[in-house]
Amino acid sequence: MINYAYLRAHKSENLKNREEAEFIKKEALLAQSFNNATILPLKRTDDCNLLFGFGGVIDENGSYIDISGIPGRVGGFYPFECTEIRNETVVYCGYFIKHWGHFLLESVSRLWYWFENDEAIDKYIFFVNEDDPLQFSGNYLRFLELLNIADKVEIINKPIQYRKVIVPELGYYRMHYYSDQYKKIFERVVLNALIQRKTIPEEKRIYFSRSHFKKALKSEIGIEFLDHYFMKNGFKILYPEELSLEEMITYIHNADICVTPSGTLPHNMLFAQDMKKTIIIERTALINEMQIDVDRIKDLDTTYIDGHWLIYPGLSGGGPFCYAYTRQFAKFTSDYKFEDPDRFYTSNNYHKKCLRNFIKTHKAFFGYDWGMEEWATIYAKEICEAHKETVEDLNEYITRRKPFLLKHYLQLHYIKRIIKRLMSFCNESVKEFL
Repeated sequence: MINYAYLRAHKSENLKNREEAEFIKKEALLAQSFNNATILPLKRTDDCNLLFGFGGVIDENGSYIDISGIPGRVGGFYPFECTEIRNETVVYCGYFIKHWGHFLLESVSRLWYWFENDEAIDKYIFFVNEDDPLQFSGNYLRFLELLNIADKVEIINKPIQYRKVIVPELGYYRMHYYSDQYKKIFERVVLNALIQRKTIPEEKRIYFSRSHFKKALKSEIGIEFLDHYFMKNGFKILYPEELSLEEMITYIHNADICVTPSGTLPHNMLFAQDMKKTIIIERTALINEMQIDVDRIKDLDTTYIDGHWLIYPGLSGGGPFCYAYTRQFAKFTSDYKFEDPDRFYTSNNYHKKCLRNFIKTHKAFFGYDWGMEEWATIYAKEICEAHKETVEDLNEYITRRKPFLLKHYLQLHYIKRIIKRLMSFCNESVKEFL
C-alpha cells in the first residue's frame, strides 16, 4: 500500500502510474548451459550507451549470449583475447556492482541458482572491470557468507573460458518482473543473520541517516535537519555504514516503522518483512523506479514525503540535494501528530544557510552548468513543480529582494537599497526632531 498524500501533485500522479504499471511475479526461471563458453569482464568504451558497460558470456562459436546481460545496464560483445582455459563447471552471476543498492537489486539476481543444489558446480563467477580488485569485502562479503555461498564465489577481471558455463535467468528484472526465487535469496540471508545476531536494543522507530556518510555530507544540504526531526519524534538514529549487515537486518525486523531518505538506502527494505511500514523522504523531483519495484516485491506499506527544495537540478544519484521542512512535510507532521522541528530549522537564518551551502555546492559540482541529465527531462513537470514551490518558499532570496551571500552586501543592487533605507530613516528622524 502506497500513501501519496505527501507528494507534490505531478509527482504523486506519476508515482501512482508507475506503481500501477504491469510488474509480474514470474513463476519459473530458466538456466541455460553452454560448453566451452567465455566470460568477459566489464569494459566501457566511448561509444557505449549502457549504464555500466560491455561484458557477459560468449559461446564456443563466438556469439554473445543475450541472457547474460542486463538490458540497459551491462551486455554486449567486444574484441578480446582469451589466454586462460579452465576445466570447470561454473555459474555465471554477472557484474559485481560495488554499489550497495545495485548490488542488492542486480548483482545478486542470478544467485537463486544456489538453491538448485547442483553438485556439479565448481564456482559461482562474478566479473568486474579489468582494473578492479578480485575480492569481496565488508557487507558485500557478509551477504555472501550469510547466504552460505562465499567459499564458492570467485571474481574475475580477464576473459576466461570454462568447460561449461550455466547462465541463470535474472531473478529480478527492473520494471518488468520479480520471482519468489529472488525473494528467497534475501529470506535466507535474513534467516541466518537473525540466528547469528548480536543482542541489540529493540527500537520500534528507526531512521537510517546519511549524516555520517562523507559523500552525503558534501552533497546533501540540510541533512542535519532530518536527524533532528526524527530524533525529536522518538526515532533511533542509525548510520548504515557503521552497522554490520546482521545489525542492520535485526534493527529492521524489530522496528514497527523504518524511515530513510530516498535513493538506494531504502532498497535495504528487501531485508524487511513483507508489508513493513516504511517512510521515504524524497530528496529529488525524480522517481526512483527501482524503489517502486522494492515496494511491490515486499508489498511495503510506504509513505513518500517530498522533503526537499529544488533550486537547480542535479544528478539523480549525486545531487546536490537540499532537504527542507516543506509544506508536504508539515502536513505529514500534523496528520500523524508528530512534533514540528525546533524553530531554528524553519527560521530565515537556517533557510539562508541552506541556500548558501546549496549554491556553493552546486557551483563546485557544475560550475555555471545547469547540471541536469538529459534523460531526466521525462520528469520535466515534476522538476518545474518542485522548482516553482521552492521559489515560492524562498521568494525573497531567489528574487534578490534579500541578500543571503556575503558578496551580495558588496553589490551595487543592495548598496543602493541600504542607502535608500538610511536616507528614509534619516528623513523620518529629522521630521520627528522638528
